[in-house]
Amino acid sequence: MNTSADYRNDDARLDDADRAIVATARDFAREHVAPHAAAWEHERRMPADALRRAAEAGLCGLFVARDLGGLGAGRRAVARVLEELAGECMAFAFSLVVHNNLTGNIAANGNDDQKARYLPPMLSGERIGAFSLTEPGAGSDAAGITTAAWRDGDGWVIEGEKAWVTNGNTAEILSAYVQTDASAGWRGIACVMVDAEAPGVERLPAYPLLGTHGLGTNGFRSLAAGSRMQMCYWLPATASKRP
Repeated sequence: MNTSADYRNDDARLDDADRAIVATARDFAREHVAPHAAAWEHERRMPADALRRAAEAGLCGLFVARDLGGLGAGRRAVARVLEELAGECMAFAFSLVVHNNLTGNIAANGNDDQKARYLPPMLSGERIGAFSLTEPGAGSDAAGITTAAWRDGDGWVIEGEKAWVTNGNTAEILSAYVQTDASAGWRGIACVMVDAEAPGVERLPAYPLLGTHGLGTNGFRSLAAGSRMQMCYWLPATASKRP
């Protein structure tokens, strides 16, 4: 089991910029997480307001390069940030890293238009992100997803259901893994960006859990059915019609 001394030794291996990021997370955890964690759980509430304050502290762009408005933190520093936050509230730390994973993926894989469209409001905390892979009938077997996407002119239509979406209660932006060509198996799976408020998107009620209600976990049904969506990642060129 690590001790405080072990953590200090870990921090000594960071550069000055990363040590400053960890210090920011430590102060944030003490001031904005520790005093409220028990209430969030008691009220079964996802603290979207705290996520927005984390953005003000720069903690929503851990994986985003500085020239794109993020912190460009190293992986060891990110681990330390999450240790500091999870020490006060695991649910909040998990919620924050889900948001960070999406901003990092957009920064790494999105085109210039998508970076300009999604990153500023996500880095500022104006819009919260969520990751949607799991489905009612597909979880650990990610290749078994059945949510389908097919071309509609220069856009895409998505239809299906996602489950266990962390941040789903309040997220405005979703990354949804979809099947574009069932005959291709896992090779037909791609990731799309979905506006959670788009016509046809149904936000399902939060799940009753034994704990960690701060995750804001729920599901979505009929993702953007009948609406055009923008692609964030590569799609097979053969995916031209409904599977």
